[in-house]
Parts: sequence; C-alpha cells; structure tokens
Amino acid sequence: MTSIPIPTPAASNAAGEPPQEAANDTKWSTLPKDIVLGCLNHIPRNDLLNVSCVSKTLRLLVTSPELQRMRSFLPKDTVYFSCHYQESSHWFTLRRSKKKNKKRKKTTVMYQLLPTQFPCHDEMRSSSNVAVGSKIYFIGRSFVYTTEVWILDTRSGELTQGPSMKIARTRPVVGVIDGKIYVLGGRQEESKVEVFNPKTEKWGFVGEEKVRCKTTSFSVTLEKKIYMVEERMFFVYDPRTGRKEVLMKVQDDDGIGCMCVVEDVLYVYFVQRGIMWLDTKVNIWRRVLSRDVGKTLDIKYPAGTAMTGYDGKLAVFLRGGKADTEVKCVLFDLVRVGEKIYGSLEWFGVVATISNRFYFADCLTVSQ
Repeated sequence: MTSIPIPTPAASNAAGEPPQEAANDTKWSTLPKDIVLGCLNHIPRNDLLNVSCVSKTLRLLVTSPELQRMRSFLPKDTVYFSCHYQESSHWFTLRRSKKKNKKRKKTTVMYQLLPTQFPCHDEMRSSSNVAVGSKIYFIGRSFVYTTEVWILDTRSGELTQGPSMKIARTRPVVGVIDGKIYVLGGRQEESKVEVFNPKTEKWGFVGEEKVRCKTTSFSVTLEKKIYMVEERMFFVYDPRTGRKEVLMKVQDDDGIGCMCVVEDVLYVYFVQRGIMWLDTKVNIWRRVLSRDVGKTLDIKYPAGTAMTGYDGKLAVFLRGGKADTEVKCVLFDLVRVGEKIYGSLEWFGVVATISNRFYFADCLTVSQ
C-alpha cells in the first residue's frame, strides 16, 4: 500500500478556471449529451468530484438532475472519513473495487480510502457534524462560542455558510430526526433546543424546555431520539417530551472507542468488551455474536477507532502499523435473529497508509 498524497488544487488562469478546462470543454461538447451521461453513470460515485474538475461541461453534468435520476438505482451509501495530520484536516472516501485473478478464475473485493477534493477549512475542524442527504453540516466549534453553520455539498465539493443558529454554542450535541437537525447543549447553562429544517433553511426552537449538556464524546440518533455520552454516562433526549434522561453508566473498567447506528440498531465499540449493541426494549447492552457457535465478535484494539454503517454493514476503522500511520478497515456483515445479532467478518485489510502520524476526526455515511 503506497502512501496517500495530500491533494492540491489545480492551478487557475486569470479567469479563475484551470488552464485545461477550455480545451476539455471543446472535446466533450462534440459528444451527444446522452452518451456522456451514460459514461458518467458508470463512474464510481467517489470519483465524480474529481471528474467534475476536468471541465465546466462535466461539472454541470455531474450535478445535473438527469444524472441524479440515472444514479438513483445505484448503491446509496458513501463513507467519508477525515483525519488530522500536518496541522490540518484531510478528507477521504471509501472505495470498493474488484480485482480479477485470471489463473484462479476468482474475483477479489478490495477497499481503499482515497483522498477527495473537499476544502479543508478551520470551520470544518472540531465541530459537531451531521449528514442530511448528500450534505454534511458543520455546527459550532470546540472552545469557541459561535452561531455559525457551514454546509459541505459532497456532490459538488462546495463549502458554503448556512443560516446562523439563534444561540451561540460550542461543540453542541446534534442529531437528525425526520430530516431535521436538532441541536442541544453547547452552553455552560441550560438552553433551549434548536431545530433546523434543511428544506426551508430556517432555525426554530423545539419548545420552551431547556436542557444542559456537558462535553459530549459521541451522539447518534435512534428511534427519533438522540443518544449521547457525557462523562461516562449514557443519556437520551426525546424531542417529543423535551426531556433529557439518564440511560445508564459506562462500566468503571471500560471505555468507549466509538458508536454508530446501522439498520436502526445502536452499536458501541467498548475498549474492553468489544462490539456490543443496545437492546432498547430493556436498555441492556448485548454482545454481537459470531456465526461460529460459542464465540463473540471481538476486535479489542487499543489504538484509535472510528465506525459507521456502510450499505447495511458495520465498517470499523483502526489505526495501526509502524508509527500508527496505517488505517485498517474491518467490515462486518450483520444478521438479526430474534433477540440476537450475529456478525461475520466480510473483509479486513489496510485501506490507507498516511505519511504522518494522525488521529481520527470524523467518519460519516452520506446518502447520495
């Protein structure tokens, strides 16, 4: 696995366009639109942003309604992954590919983290992030009280400033319920919960109730509720009642590496106990069982971790290798049988080697 270079923007001419765009536009404009759209439809979604940089014509077609309709029949999930190194943030996307072995007449599935052309501004660092549709919202900042909201369109790669919140917050808790973004906490004192409607682009208050959230390590949305971890305690917020309640305590001899929701099930990677899921009927953590009888699905790993859902599967990212410069990915296939969840290892390997020591920042699944 070769090291991943840091993507750099192409040089621009006086008009603000890359020097090759004029020539490339001439080439593509000679082809019928339907043929070009057909070609674009067969390009992996993760590569479309790079293709849009080739020419203005392709950029317009990549974001066109016609192509979006054609691609609506393709797999929906795209994993975006960011890490910090060299004092800046860098974004990658998970790519699935197939490699044929002619001698053995066998096809091997491979995965890689490939760099994207997303901008890497300070507004995207240390914020509370959430994805709605094909857009990622960056809300608040760590150690800074702000009402700013930034929106990254993963289709075009454009970062724009969104409507400001009504209350200045620092690293608040965020969650998505019925397509709307809920924001709570981020203040020393109790504060009202805000809700943002991406369709109308307007902020409002959920009600008159106020809640207080301390520094939150993780938060996810499940069953129209927001689950969060604060100071080794699990809490749950229900916007229908306006109440935030204690769920349970993290065991004293354990810690949380990461958490996510896959197919309406909340999974947590515990440092000591491994991967577990929350049975919300009785609020009990249950182990993810291996399909091998009598075994549990454990990947106890002391280094940094991040995980997310990927087309119904659980993708776990681990930091390792010499000087912690490798990113490894473990992909689990999950099956629920009654009150038990079984998992099997579908793929494991190194998906990236980064030239510097890094730490995980964000891991988001975006629906295209």
